[in-house]
Amino acid sequence: MKIRLKLNRGKDLGVSAYILSSGFNFANALLDVVLYESERDELFGQTDNGHETTPSPLTSLPPSPLPSRSVSPLLQDPNPTAAPPKSQSRKRHSKNQSKRNKKKRRLEEPKNAASILPRSAATTRHVTAAVPIPSQFTTLTDAKVASTGYVGLRTVEPDTDGQEFSLSDLVGSQSKFDFNLIEWNAKQTMPIIDNDGRLTTILVAPPQTVEWKTCTHAATEALKKERSRCGFTAEQKDHRRGKFPALSSGILYGNGMTEPANISHNVKNTAALKRLTTHWAFKRMSGFVTGVMKVWAPRLYNYYETHLDAVLDSDSRLHRPFENSVFAAAAFNFGPKTVCFPHVDFGNLPFGWCPIWSLGKYNYKKGGHLVLWDLKLVVEFPPGSLIIIPSGVLRHSNTSIAYRETRYSFTQYTPGGLFRWVDFGFQTFENYVKYRDPAAAKRDDEEKRRRWQTGLSLFSTSSELGWDIS
Repeated sequence: MKIRLKLNRGKDLGVSAYILSSGFNFANALLDVVLYESERDELFGQTDNGHETTPSPLTSLPPSPLPSRSVSPLLQDPNPTAAPPKSQSRKRHSKNQSKRNKKKRRLEEPKNAASILPRSAATTRHVTAAVPIPSQFTTLTDAKVASTGYVGLRTVEPDTDGQEFSLSDLVGSQSKFDFNLIEWNAKQTMPIIDNDGRLTTILVAPPQTVEWKTCTHAATEALKKERSRCGFTAEQKDHRRGKFPALSSGILYGNGMTEPANISHNVKNTAALKRLTTHWAFKRMSGFVTGVMKVWAPRLYNYYETHLDAVLDSDSRLHRPFENSVFAAAAFNFGPKTVCFPHVDFGNLPFGWCPIWSLGKYNYKKGGHLVLWDLKLVVEFPPGSLIIIPSGVLRHSNTSIAYRETRYSFTQYTPGGLFRWVDFGFQTFENYVKYRDPAAAKRDDEEKRRRWQTGLSLFSTSSELGWDIS
């Protein structure tokens, strides 16, 4: 509303003022402005400084939601210019309403993984333009896989197991390992292919927007907060992956279990995991991974989706951590120094993927790298970025970080046993073989011999992605 103020010397000063309710939240209003501007930048392909940039191959994916808020009064112009003609005003109003509706649709909660649809033209363009990093690792013959093809093999490496390594331990003239360093600032997505041209590992650049930085910062703060609320056992704080507390949520099957079951915890930890799996930031990060899989490995995505849907349809008691994901489980690593020892997550599907989000505050040039031991690579891993690997067969770890630095991580995975459970008719293998006929036994033996090679065919290849690696 308009008011007029009278000065002491009788001069009037015309000003505009807004009377706000007592419940007005300035912080939320300010965040609205930030998100509004970041969405404009993302829409027009601009960074924070206003210059055009080459976006991530996945910045065009439909985002998972941020909490929906009404438009803040701070977005209104307190000194509007002269009103345009009515016809222009109606057109502008219609255009603005269209933008608001579009924004609302973008921020709406994705119902499930199937509803996340990558924008084909943009993603195809960026995938084709990506420059793959070659490796000398031949996944088909070099990876250690169980004879069933459903899980990896647990191996013992006494020279590296249970140890933390610095960057200088692994790279440089003084290193006995002499690994190669991959410099990555998370501005462009960088795929890594094996010796046969399969895309097995991918360094994924997240959207370069203020909005996305807000998301990963919120995820970090949530892990810090929930860490203080949890009650960790000694085994949860010191394990083969490292000396940091970790909790998993979702569906588990393996190690002699007779049927799949939800991972259980004490009351405090269950409540903490519930808050994390329903937190908007982790839901959005989970949805982003779904888009990545659909773009870069569509066959693998379909394999995961088909099997997980079958598991959930077979038993209504089972629940995945995120509805917008095809992964059966998620792990939260609470830091404050999440530095993994060299290890293989051998219980995971060997030809599957494990997305790893790095969070916290550390100098990624000096520490926090992802070490891929089989590929002899040390990869820079900036906070807020994503790397996806076949953790069921690749030995991996992190380099140490400085004393006052912090690092957290969030990962997703599916036990290989769940795929076997579905393939054998929702029963244990022991129960399945009791009733199969000789023809089925012969067929199973043939499928067992081919499963590893068949599974690898789910990865995209360099030729399919339009890369010339000759």
